[in-house]
Amino acid sequence: SPSQHQEQGATQWSHATTADHDASPWPLPRSCMVWHARKKCQRSFDAPLRFTRERAPARRALVSVLLCALACCRAAETAPPPATVVVALESAPSVLDPRFTTDANSSLVAALVSDGLTASDERGDSVPALAEWRQPSPLEYHFTLRPEARFHDGTAVTAADVAATYRSVLDPALGSPKREALAAIAAIEVPDPRTVVFRLREVSAAFLETTNLGVLPARLTASGPIPPLAVIGSGPFRVMALLDGGGIDLAPHAEALGGPPPIARLRSHPAVPLLFDL
Repeated sequence: SPSQHQEQGATQWSHATTADHDASPWPLPRSCMVWHARKKCQRSFDAPLRFTRERAPARRALVSVLLCALACCRAAETAPPPATVVVALESAPSVLDPRFTTDANSSLVAALVSDGLTASDERGDSVPALAEWRQPSPLEYHFTLRPEARFHDGTAVTAADVAATYRSVLDPALGSPKREALAAIAAIEVPDPRTVVFRLREVSAAFLETTNLGVLPARLTASGPIPPLAVIGSGPFRVMALLDGGGIDLAPHAEALGGPPPIARLRSHPAVPLLFDL
């Protein structure tokens, strides 16, 4: 009867679906996402395939081709050094000069390279990084640099470096996108090599948040953005190399505040999702 025929067809569909799924060379759930570094030979795929006996061979062939393509792409990559931690980012950092970082990934990597006067804890509150601070009045902040703070080239981080970094951001000629955020600063004073004084135009509850700006050596602040390989900070990592596809190799800073990170290398790598609906 027609109803029996429909029921039989439904049973065959169910059996075909289960058999095809079990036979798949990709032993993952039907909906999955595979993250893989961007390469020239790679594209984003979104090709939902129906579970029918007629299309099953084509589906298996397509997945096999994609797996081979991924293998070829991985073979073309340079193998990371031993004890390397690889971090996949949604996109490659566009700049590492802390005065010009605006997107999330650039800010993330730049913060590993350049320390600021302050940092943010897990609650988002400002905590000391390169310096301790006190606030003698609502319009005055005094920062005292930690004596052990060192740039990646071994030179000490001084108050002159801090002042030069902030003054360069405030200079309209530089064109820093962070100039407006520092508009509350009326003057910057350097009473001694370890002390920086900020005087504000008006009370600013957000001022401390802006002092996480990465500090650069004074000699590098005259122009910008600084090329990634030329950026010198005091952060826990220093830039070692730029990789094909936008990746960046970072190595621990031996004189980082709190000690160097306990890994050999940190590699950031842009990743592209390959979407399969199996």
